[in-house]
Amino acid sequence: MTPRFLLRAVPVLAALLTPAANAHFVFVVPDAPEATATGQPGGVSVLMSENLEPDAEVPVAIVSGAELSVRDADGTQRPLDLGPADGDRFRIDLPAAADPEAPRVVRGLVDLGFTRRGDGPGHLLLYHPKTILGDALAPSTRLRWGVPVELVPVADGGGARLVLLGNGQPLAGAEVTVIHPDGREEVVTTDARGRTPVLAAGGRYGAWARFWVDADGERDGEAFTQIRHYATLVFDADRGLGGAGAAAPGAAAEEAPAADAGHAIERIAALPEAAASGGIAAAGGWLYAYGGHVTPTHAYHREAVSGAFHRARLDRLAGGDASAWEALPAGEPLQGMNLAALGGKLYLAGGMQPQNREGHEEDNRSVADARVFDPAAGAWGDLPLLPEPRSSHDLVALGGKLWVVGGWHMHGRAQTWSDTILCLDPAAESPRWEARPQPFRRRALIAAAFEDRLWVIGGMNDAQKIPAAVSIYDPASNAWADGPPLPAGRFNGFSPAACVAGGRLYVSVADGTLLRLSAAKDAWEEVARAAPRVVHRMVADEARGRLLLAGGAWDGDNLDRIDAVEIPGLAGATPGTPEADADAPPDAAAAAASAAAAAAQTHCPVMPKVGVSEASRTVFHRGHTVRLCCRLCVKHWNADPLAFADPDLLPQLRAAPSDS
Repeated sequence: MTPRFLLRAVPVLAALLTPAANAHFVFVVPDAPEATATGQPGGVSVLMSENLEPDAEVPVAIVSGAELSVRDADGTQRPLDLGPADGDRFRIDLPAAADPEAPRVVRGLVDLGFTRRGDGPGHLLLYHPKTILGDALAPSTRLRWGVPVELVPVADGGGARLVLLGNGQPLAGAEVTVIHPDGREEVVTTDARGRTPVLAAGGRYGAWARFWVDADGERDGEAFTQIRHYATLVFDADRGLGGAGAAAPGAAAEEAPAADAGHAIERIAALPEAAASGGIAAAGGWLYAYGGHVTPTHAYHREAVSGAFHRARLDRLAGGDASAWEALPAGEPLQGMNLAALGGKLYLAGGMQPQNREGHEEDNRSVADARVFDPAAGAWGDLPLLPEPRSSHDLVALGGKLWVVGGWHMHGRAQTWSDTILCLDPAAESPRWEARPQPFRRRALIAAAFEDRLWVIGGMNDAQKIPAAVSIYDPASNAWADGPPLPAGRFNGFSPAACVAGGRLYVSVADGTLLRLSAAKDAWEEVARAAPRVVHRMVADEARGRLLLAGGAWDGDNLDRIDAVEIPGLAGATPGTPEADADAPPDAAAAAASAAAAAAQTHCPVMPKVGVSEASRTVFHRGHTVRLCCRLCVKHWNADPLAFADPDLLPQLRAAPSDS
């Protein structure tokens, strides 16, 4: 929000700078909790005080230039008229909400302009008040990138924490003053994730925190060297606290309950790194994970995106084996793409790659590269380039072909939305991408091959809306049809996950709900409730009768967690029969020898003086394994494995072609 006024009531402002008034802040205070418990139309009061009650000693005119608006859960935002003062406050009646049951946010900016304390440096003083009416834990109540500083309530067990965000990023080691429901004030310090200690009591909370930014400028002829932002928050914790709202950043509801006792959810071994919007696929009894965004969400630079490539046996992951992951040959750092398994190989097409360094202007670029990984050879190969760069799409195998659907072409500050679906037959003598019409423009979607058709689910459209749309493509007739829309949920269409298991189509949506397409294929039914997340992936582990929800992001953090959701009746593997391993090296004796050699290792080949243990990291290269001592060694190994391989340990690896 850009300030459109400058308050020049210098004598009034000076009163606020006296020692007795150092802790006065702008609060937007809702009417009594019972009037707003369901987000019903009510009112708010704007005041400047040490707590949530008006202070008669502070002239209310100090906030007369406040810019306020109310935002509904669907994103609709309307300005509010402050009107005349009502004694020691400004009282505002709120307009009716389209959905009276949904939470709302009243937000604002009070720009008090240039300020100086004594002979100190000049600064600008800005307050960013926010109040939540209704469920304080709902994702729709977060302003995120709309303000420079914000306090966000998030669920944590039976209580809640406040997360302090500066420019959208968690602020660690910062002080937050909490006004408890009993009126007690407490100064707390945020942890490494920007979180306060847990707030367990019910009732009305207030809070404030500061975010000072060094910045040189001039306001009305006065030079300043700093902008001092203050965030304030008011919310009622009588409902929703610790419930189905958002989880704390990075935690994502450690113990997310299942929808019913028949669908247990278990957290199993984690991904090798926390990542969102990467590629994940299951093939031949293995789970593969490629790249993704690995720094706090919405921070885009070269180091924010990974090109790491790993795999782990599903049976070892199911047992919670944290050392199950093997590092495979890395590729280009990418996000906004996916992996597809076809014929025992893994395919990758498109993606987004930031070109700028950290701290520089963002320059995000979609790529047109397409590649294939052959697990038996342990090597990547090139495929024909996409007709145009594309990212934020999905890649699916259907009918022996690869299909690219949705997405856009990012080129710096501009984006070109894709309106075609692409098809490639990798087994053709001369493979080439074929474009077919796509009757929508959506990105951040997911697709699944189900009953000889391509089901395209959710996404964001070119009007920046998040539809619940489901589109069905029939390759045989080259025709599109509408499927049953996703159930109500304001953000559930954004970056869901999907897979097919046991002949049924499953979708995991943002609020953690796991959905299954009805037998009649005309509706969605809730199966279970897991932790909320977006830009994640879901694969089937039918041998153990479970679906795996992997990675993703929530509340500014990327996730490394893998949740296994039990689906009764899904298990289909024959007892005692190992899963078919289409990715195993063709020479079983060589594979066994390689595994034995790795097990016999005593020192890391990259850092020969460092011993390795059972907890070391295992990498895989052209059918051979070796253990490394740490992530840094894995990185160096991926860059040039032949430079470090011990000729006595892996003679076959030394003889491998250098282009692998």
